[in-house]
Amino acid sequence: MIDLSHPSKMANLETIKLSAAPVIASHSSARSLCDHSRNLDDEQLLAIKENGGVVQTVALEGYLNSEKTANNKQSNVADLIDHVDYMVKLIGVDYVGISSDFDGGGGIEGWNDASETLNVTKELVNSGYNEKDIEKIWGGNLLRVMEEVEIIAQKLQKK
Repeated sequence: MIDLSHPSKMANLETIKLSAAPVIASHSSARSLCDHSRNLDDEQLLAIKENGGVVQTVALEGYLNSEKTANNKQSNVADLIDHVDYMVKLIGVDYVGISSDFDGGGGIEGWNDASETLNVTKELVNSGYNEKDIEKIWGGNLLRVMEEVEIIAQKLQKK
């Protein structure tokens, strides 16, 4: 499975064009909301949708709200869900997920470790997401991509 969270925009777009399988961005948020080099702009988000992949917004302060970070304020669960909302409106709930990146410096006010995960779900509910959509966002979309990648890999290996 190809992960586009670290390469450049040009590399990401070229990879999507060449990939026979859906791709993921395991820990990237929306650049329109926070201008960080690891976040994806609308062109990349739309390309991932067209590819059938998934983008997981990440609970990493610097990727969520550059204004708060610049003013030494903490990003929080509401900032995280702002990115989910933005991406869902742009590309649809079937292509959006959430990641913590706890092992890579992640953690925000209200979701600093796994024990606070319910706070994220509560914010999704408060934002109007139903149970089916929350299931997709919390992992269903990623599992769909993993299954599709496996099927395509098996087909390519038989050639």
